[in-house]
Amino acid sequence: MIVNDENVLNLFSKVRQNRKKSSKLMKGISSGKRASKGADVAITESFKAQVRGISRAQKNTEEGISMLQTVDGALSDISEQLMRMEKVSVQAANGTLEDGDRELLDKEFQSLKDSISEIMDNTSFNDIKLLNGAEKLNIQTRDNPYTTYTVNLKSVDLEYVGLDNSSVENSSNASDSITSVKEAVSKIANYRNELGSDYNNLYHAYNDGVNSESSTTRALSKIEDADMAMSAIDLIKGQILEKCSYSILVSSRTEQQSLASVVNKLLFS
Repeated sequence: MIVNDENVLNLFSKVRQNRKKSSKLMKGISSGKRASKGADVAITESFKAQVRGISRAQKNTEEGISMLQTVDGALSDISEQLMRMEKVSVQAANGTLEDGDRELLDKEFQSLKDSISEIMDNTSFNDIKLLNGAEKLNIQTRDNPYTTYTVNLKSVDLEYVGLDNSSVENSSNASDSITSVKEAVSKIANYRNELGSDYNNLYHAYNDGVNSESSTTRALSKIEDADMAMSAIDLIKGQILEKCSYSILVSSRTEQQSLASVVNKLLFS
């Protein structure tokens, strides 16, 4: 190797370049993120915004599903009360009973009605009355494009199920109540079927959101995350080059010093 100032400067430059590259690679390995340029940052932020929007829509859809589960649970309890009311009605319609027996049965019948009213009045989700007052709820299921799904809540009171004036205090009323209770059971079953359809639609929307979030997150990861294996290889390669350049630099400086020493001896001896 010819020892001169130009070679020394070139070696110094290579050492600095390798150190700078190694430093960047080390930071990338430590953070797990690759060094981003201006265009990459803009794309990354766009993907992050999409992920946030999808995540929020998923949360809203999940809350909608939870709300429907709450409504269905309340309607299931009401159905159980109605089944008991039907048995009481059939028993009270029996011609062999006395009026005193029917009075006792009617007390239970009215108690079951009160229990149904209590369920209807107290069923709520995030302070929203779910059975006491008809209401349309729009649930966001997508962020881009902005999409909502409408759930139509019904006012499920005793008047709705046709039991507001029902009783089993006599044989005639008991016979009428048998029909009324069966109709009430049918109305509750139909409403639960409607809500079941809403549940399925929201569940599919939620799954679509999960898939969309997963694919968007993977795309973001390809842009943002460092390739750890390649970064490690590049780091080792850079460190080796840095050491080689430094060794050559040291050797060159030693050769320069030795040459200068020989020249001095020849000139001044």
